Amino acid sequence: MVRFRTLELYPHGYPKKRNQMIGIADAVPHFANLFKDAMLKEERFRTPGITVEGQKPVFGYFERIDHTAGFGTWARYQSNDLVETLRRGIDAFTLLLSGASDAADDQVIKKLEELVVTPTLKTSSFTTQDYKIQPEFVDRIRAERRPVGLNIYLRPSVVDETAITTGTTAMVAAFFTLMGAEYEGE
Repeated sequence: MVRFRTLELYPHGYPKKRNQMIGIADAVPHFANLFKDAMLKEERFRTPGITVEGQKPVFGYFERIDHTAGFGTWARYQSNDLVETLRRGIDAFTLLLSGASDAADDQVIKKLEELVVTPTLKTSSFTTQDYKIQPEFVDRIRAERRPVGLNIYLRPSVVDETAITTGTTAMVAAFFTLMGAEYEGE
């Protein structure tokens, strides 16, 4: 059986409590099942609002790449279009790299790179993604052993929100269990 790992990456600050890193354990299976159903029906979808412990909802977006990789984004608003996303930014990313196709995995990493490594675009009406990461950080992602699910919490303000960590953990679990993989553990 293929085994997958999950890495939680915090380029701009760590959570105050360890249990916030994986979300609410009781809620993860519920959201993972919702995501599995959506993944079986659609190549890309937006999640419903994820609310746990009375926190403000977070919203995810998932896109499958060549059936073997996936790319997810997370924000505290439901995006309606690309301009809104560029204006308001993305709070976290989920990269799903199976290792079955180097080309598909590379496409996922390039999507991340385009959003968080390229220079910030400023216009009179908005500024693009405000939190950036260094190219060396992306090189580290490229070097990770696969299969792996990577959750990257970009904005410091979201690392302590269990709604977002619940969503990211559930998305990784849904994707890899659909591929027949088993969680490797720590």
